[in-house]
Amino acid sequence: MKSSYKISLLFVGLALLFSCSKNNIEPKPEPEPEPDTLYYNSKFELYVENSNSEGKQSLNIYEELVVKINFIDIQGEYSKPIIRSGFDSIVWKVPGVFSEKGRENSVLVGKGVVFAQPGAYTLFVQGYNKGEVICKDSVEFEVKNDRDFFGVNWKDKEDRHFSTYVENVNGFHLNNEYFYNNGVKYATLTGFSSNSSEGNNKMIKEKIHQTFNKFLTNLYGESKYEFKGNDYRKSDLMDEYKAIFKTEAREYSYPLKIWQTSKNNIAIMIEYFRNDPDDYWYIVKAEPRE
Repeated sequence: MKSSYKISLLFVGLALLFSCSKNNIEPKPEPEPEPDTLYYNSKFELYVENSNSEGKQSLNIYEELVVKINFIDIQGEYSKPIIRSGFDSIVWKVPGVFSEKGRENSVLVGKGVVFAQPGAYTLFVQGYNKGEVICKDSVEFEVKNDRDFFGVNWKDKEDRHFSTYVENVNGFHLNNEYFYNNGVKYATLTGFSSNSSEGNNKMIKEKIHQTFNKFLTNLYGESKYEFKGNDYRKSDLMDEYKAIFKTEAREYSYPLKIWQTSKNNIAIMIEYFRNDPDDYWYIVKAEPRE
């Protein structure tokens, strides 16, 4: 009898203890509802960071303008972009030139704009959420060819470097470099692809060669000299090159076409690594015509 009485008292004590400790525990607060943050369902508009004009932007080939996004919050004010913006992705596109979007878990909020050829272009930017476009804007560009050779002015006395998009539709980007050394001036145009592999390497090289021909012919007309053969290592234009250009051609480098304009001497060259017929690249070389 005493035993059952003790057991009953034990159960009652445990029940009271449990009840008291439960009452003393502060309940977890309910999570507060997500506020109407300024960034959700936001809109945006584009602006050109280093522009000297409003509306249609005017620039030279290989001159960079930086286009950025102004995010507009639900109160109609500008806000800073964050990863939690209302967009799954933001796509930047110039038809026929390039297309790019932000990497995973981020949105691309600024882009340097560089064009290799004169003409009228439009940059379109579209913000997506769940596969649907929820905001878009665009900027128009008038691209001119007012410098001496692509992005170069021969009067400059400092080395310079210009580059087009990596993500352009041709699968490569173009580098325009200017070199000034003790009064000797020359510029180069080269092509490069970060996606080249053994399977498509030759194809990309030939596309770069075709692009050089197209760009130079569009800008300066037909070349004055051209090698017509198939084995480029047998080019017979080296005498013309040496008579026209001040800087020497590299070893295993052969001119394929030469232009002479009012301002420039220009050559498309093929350069081989140790004269290996399968290891080569194309380069455009230019000097002021003085």
